[in-house]
Amino acid sequence: MRKLAILFTAALVLSPLAVGQSFTLLDRTVVNVKRTGNELEMSIDGKNYSKRDLNFQLAEMHLHVSSKHRVFVLLDESCRLSDIALVTGMAVRAGFTSISVYVVFAKSGNMAELVYGPVEKISDNPGSRTRDKRNDSADHVN
Repeated sequence: MRKLAILFTAALVLSPLAVGQSFTLLDRTVVNVKRTGNELEMSIDGKNYSKRDLNFQLAEMHLHVSSKHRVFVLLDESCRLSDIALVTGMAVRAGFTSISVYVVFAKSGNMAELVYGPVEKISDNPGSRTRDKRNDSADHVN
């Protein structure tokens, strides 16, 4: 999992999307989360933390980093949906504002980013308008 995190971070820095952004390899924290049975294993840089200790460690980090510091949460595919809120909530309470959450599928080698916010329309014809059923009422019929 650590090798995947290093490759992921290198890909972010070297990608064309990261050219205009202001973060570097040193300006980030990667939190790995894995579920074994009913227990969560949370680590930063290979060092395991309990829930209480991770919360304290994130708060302590926030005191010593820049305002542009990013937190990447890498969730193992064994994690539950509630684990997303737990770890991201810790980072928010610690004061971080730039948090990205990814699910890592180690068996297949894939990752998926979880994005919060409004959904954007993706289509083959971006200029076309979609029909809204609310506007197709009887008063619009000629």
